Amino acid sequence: MPNLVFYRSGMLTTIQDAGRSKLAATKGITTGGFLVPTLARLGNFIVGNTQDTEALEFVLVGPKIFVQSGLVKLCVVGECDLCINQTPASTYTSYVLSAGDTVDIKKTQTTGYVCIQGGISVDSVLNSKSVQTRIRVGPNKGLPFQDGQAITVPDLTNTTTYQLRYVPKQDDNNIRVIKGPHWNKFDNPDDFFKGHHVVTANRNRAAITLTSEHKVKYPTEIINSEGNTLGCVLISPDGNSLPILNDAGSTSGYLKIAVVISADLEKLIQLPLHSKIQFELVDQKSARRAKQYMDKLCSTIQTQENLREIK
Repeated sequence: MPNLVFYRSGMLTTIQDAGRSKLAATKGITTGGFLVPTLARLGNFIVGNTQDTEALEFVLVGPKIFVQSGLVKLCVVGECDLCINQTPASTYTSYVLSAGDTVDIKKTQTTGYVCIQGGISVDSVLNSKSVQTRIRVGPNKGLPFQDGQAITVPDLTNTTTYQLRYVPKQDDNNIRVIKGPHWNKFDNPDDFFKGHHVVTANRNRAAITLTSEHKVKYPTEIINSEGNTLGCVLISPDGNSLPILNDAGSTSGYLKIAVVISADLEKLIQLPLHSKIQFELVDQKSARRAKQYMDKLCSTIQTQENLREIK
């Protein structure tokens, strides 16, 4: 079985797949899974996997990986500088590597994936290979990888390599939201849309902390803890906004002013440090229409016509 070794593990490099069943939340375990499913599924498509095959997810700092033995076909997706054997290489492209080859992922401020043909040979935990570091659930004892660790991947079955012809790009920092369940509990909820919110370094797989000059005043009313939903925007007592991501706790006692629509959540997650965000309030009908458009776009780019075979 081919082995890959981490020269540099990167920051918060973990195994992720589509995540756990929502029934896991009844045990206090959130679903986990890909932070940016569209990216991961594109990478899996390029190497010939099923779309939700587990992959290596990196956040902010990418890993450097050494092929210790065997042949491996992989693809790196995301906004980053990629080098293979110290030579600049293209992302959204599959490569067949052999013993001694290195893959170095540099200069990334967002989230990306290393998708490997056949996936990663680890056992599932609660019907998923996703690692949730906050609660230590998943392969690798629920922890990110460390320098010097190795993973085992299946034997190569197909050496044909491809490059994606069209890669979708986000063209603005406008993030659409619908009203959250506690909208009416705030005295000045419209202040949420004044000025810009700035992405801070305080971010992980659970939440992103955003600051703003126009902070919403936190109500004095105390509420019982309630269930969190992916993309809901909590307001902390200091007035910062906290969009909730995959590994957040299943409940919280902070008020939820808004919910990022599913069509824009991945765009928010991919914004680099210090990005300025403008939130826009939309209705449920607009949110559903945006989701339908994104689903259609994703199905369009995952077609054989969007792949160019590399000779």
